[in-house]
Amino acid sequence: NENNEITGPTVDQSNFFNKDTGFISGFIDGDDEDYNIIYHTTNGGKTWKQINFGQSGWVDKAVNLNNGEAW
Repeated sequence: NENNEITGPTVDQSNFFNKDTGFISGFIDGDDEDYNIIYHTTNGGKTWKQINFGQSGWVDKAVNLNNGEAW
């Protein structure tokens, strides 16, 4: 902006579980101004979908299981 300040979402983590599926998380606020979303892709990052994970807070860790589940 005109004061040379950095504003907007802060992205902390990009987590890919295979060549197609991953998400981006960090201090990203949704439409209701809570920090409750991540961005999810299933096509290697060509497109991203905003996902509301249901509570306000940072998502900064990820674990994936062999069955495809990610937490």
